[in-house]
Amino acid sequence: MSKSLSSHKTNLQDIDWYAVACRIRKQNEQLKGKIAQLESIIAQQKEQLSAQSQTGKQPDDEITGQKITELTEEIEAQKKHISQLTEEIEKLQKQVALLERECSFLQEDCHEKEAQLRILEQENRELKIRLQRQQRYTIEYKNALEQILRNHNISLPRSFETLKINSWSAGTKEEENLRESSSLSPADKEENVGQNPTTPRENSAPNLEKEEKRKPPRLPQFGTSKKNQ
Repeated sequence: MSKSLSSHKTNLQDIDWYAVACRIRKQNEQLKGKIAQLESIIAQQKEQLSAQSQTGKQPDDEITGQKITELTEEIEAQKKHISQLTEEIEKLQKQVALLERECSFLQEDCHEKEAQLRILEQENRELKIRLQRQQRYTIEYKNALEQILRNHNISLPRSFETLKINSWSAGTKEEENLRESSSLSPADKEENVGQNPTTPRENSAPNLEKEEKRKPPRLPQFGTSKKNQ
């Protein structure tokens, strides 16, 4: 049923309704002219009959009656044909109105889809901008992190260049060792410095303070206590 309706709609859409209406209107005008011609012939026949009756001539009643009957039947047939054409015109007008209504619905649907498409395109542009911004921020953060790590690696001894980051517990032990070394008395510090002949005695305390300042806050395992020891 739906296939037949769709095929019927397709056939209706393929018809040139304007040309059909023009053709029907032309036929209607021709039929009206023919009816007027037949009516004029009937009027002439009646005039001839009246003239013959006035002059006293006896017309051939059979021939005249036959002609009148034929003309009357032809007029009735033409009227019936006109009524059929009128009904067909009304049907075509209804179909045209239906097609116009469907066309308006399709136009509204098309406008709605265009609006939705514009909204989606705007959202897509915004998402692209946000993605580019996040990528730029990620690159900046990566460069900053690499710079921090690079600076940190430069400040460390060569023996620490290949040292991996220890676990959180190892970092906690390093902090405890750093606190213990900072809490030692001057005599103990001198004793520790004496045990390490490669480090100058007079520069041990300033180096310790400098290394504490240079140490990154998020990498506690890279303390400077071992360096100064």
